[in-house]
Amino acid sequence: MEGAVHRFRVHRNHSRPDGATSQGPTNVNGRRSTLPACRRCRFHKKRCTRTTEGPCEHCLAAWVPCSLMDRSASPKTRERELRSRIDWLSQLVNETLPAGDLPIESVETGRRLALSSPIHQTPTEMNMDTEPGESVVEGPEISNMERTGVIAIGASRKCLQAYFRHVHRTYPFLDHEYVLRDFEDICEQEARDGHVPQDAIPNRLCMVMAIGFTTLQRAGEAHDLDEQYFQPCLKSVLCECVRRVNEESAGTLLLLGLYLLFKPGDQDPRAIAGVLTNHAISVGLMSDPPNSSSVTPRELELRRRLGWSVYVFTRMISISYGLPISFPDDMMRIPLPSIMIHEYGSAEGHQYAIALQVSRHVISLRQLETRIANAIHDVNSSPPSDKLRLEIEDWYTQGCLLSSSTLSEQDQVPFHTSITWLNVRYQNLLLLLFCPRQNGTTDMNSLPKLQAAAQQYIKLTLILHEHRHLPMNWITVCRLLSLAAVFFYCIRQGASVFNEIPEVPLLATLLELFPSSWHSAHEAARILRCLTDIVGNQKSPVIPRSVLSGSSVLANPGIDSETELQTLQDELESLLTHTMGDASFFIWPLRVKADINKPVAQPFALTDTSAFGNPLRHPNNVVLAAVDDGLGGGSLQTEWMTSLGGVGTEML
Repeated sequence: MEGAVHRFRVHRNHSRPDGATSQGPTNVNGRRSTLPACRRCRFHKKRCTRTTEGPCEHCLAAWVPCSLMDRSASPKTRERELRSRIDWLSQLVNETLPAGDLPIESVETGRRLALSSPIHQTPTEMNMDTEPGESVVEGPEISNMERTGVIAIGASRKCLQAYFRHVHRTYPFLDHEYVLRDFEDICEQEARDGHVPQDAIPNRLCMVMAIGFTTLQRAGEAHDLDEQYFQPCLKSVLCECVRRVNEESAGTLLLLGLYLLFKPGDQDPRAIAGVLTNHAISVGLMSDPPNSSSVTPRELELRRRLGWSVYVFTRMISISYGLPISFPDDMMRIPLPSIMIHEYGSAEGHQYAIALQVSRHVISLRQLETRIANAIHDVNSSPPSDKLRLEIEDWYTQGCLLSSSTLSEQDQVPFHTSITWLNVRYQNLLLLLFCPRQNGTTDMNSLPKLQAAAQQYIKLTLILHEHRHLPMNWITVCRLLSLAAVFFYCIRQGASVFNEIPEVPLLATLLELFPSSWHSAHEAARILRCLTDIVGNQKSPVIPRSVLSGSSVLANPGIDSETELQTLQDELESLLTHTMGDASFFIWPLRVKADINKPVAQPFALTDTSAFGNPLRHPNNVVLAAVDDGLGGGSLQTEWMTSLGGVGTEML
């Protein structure tokens, strides 16, 4: 018996169980509020996860704003948009209300609210812990509200290319291909007459452009660009990074720190470095993730590059400011940056390889600086070891080999492979090596080497500025301020006579090259100019008798110079404390007690000669004798004056 096949249309039962609960955001009537898909998800035909709390995951991952399509004339679509807008505004109002107050949904529409209403209360009455000028509501939805206007596409692309030509060599944590592709997508969707609205560019991409602009400005290629178009909303960037602790926020904080290096305002890069260190440790960027097998090789390599970029930035801040190291080197348990397959096979594979070689060389520089800084902070440290000196020579040799492989490059924007930059870094390593230690012990044999390294550093830095390779940022300011402390230390410890340091006015000239907004640089230049004036006012060691007060006290004009020198040193110490922090080891040379046996021009006391004019021998083996000046007075004459034929009255 053959079976018959019958087909029936079964209607789906739309009834829901009694215990079923609705998911997702609901409105005041209990209905689920459906949000339309954003523009990017509709274009790529992806499921949009946009909610009332923020944009969708696809837009966040692509660094693009999560915007809706153009308003439709359909009544149902218009109703959904208005309903989602009301829900979002209601949520914002409810967040501003103190705990225990009625939500805004319970207030009748059109009701006149008195000043005693919760939404009319002042922040003080609502007992909210907000500082003046801070916004109560922070989030990705309002991250770009402070940026208006349009940016030229050509100028934006030029800044992006400058970033990858120079900064990316030291911090290669961004994917060049992804960044440029996202920028082209924004231009394709938002471009109007060759311009892009500022609010269409995410803050992270805007910071990349801003950093690239500083590179072009330093190289003298930013004549047709305006800096105001590349200023991200710093407040919203910080809020976004604090709300989310992940790899993306760590990279955003790193970009923010690089951007703030060129801003002389109240934003301190040291604070960003501290927050970035906490983020990196929390995310675990110092080691590979436990589920590294489930991560693509490209994502894993970018994560490792981000970890090393955080290491390089935080070490640069610590060494330049003279601060203790934030975390030890043994925490870095990830391989060094290496080239990826798509980079190796691209037409610019050689440039990618050079960038990674520069990155590894800079990492080795920071590791070497860390070992020297640890020796400086060690209370039981001994004089500089030959091992560190050999490591410095080896690093410089490797840099010269890298520089020889890039001689064919015609690009003058990057400078990490130039011989002048290598020479400056070499002298800076010697400055750290011979810097006074924490225990206060001073190796007198290291003083001439310390002064010679400081003098060479000034000369080479001037060459860097002539080649447009000197960035005007906080790192350069701190390094020049540390040189001022070194010169004061050498003078007070007797490594040199005043007139033998002609680099002091050159250092003041370098500091004066900064714009007027860099107050720390110009204040240090003023102190150094005063020091130069004191040096120029130093008189001959021949002291006439007319300066004597009474019959037993010899008033030395060097006493006034010593007092002025101490005053300038105190001002410089105060400036370094304000700029670098009280824990900076660059302040220690200013706090070391001067050596009483320093081989410089000594103040002569009356006890150096007898009351009858008999010559006595000075502790520095200088014979002092009283000489009649023919005017009823007298002067002091030393052996080296006698060897020159004596001192006549025409010199007085």
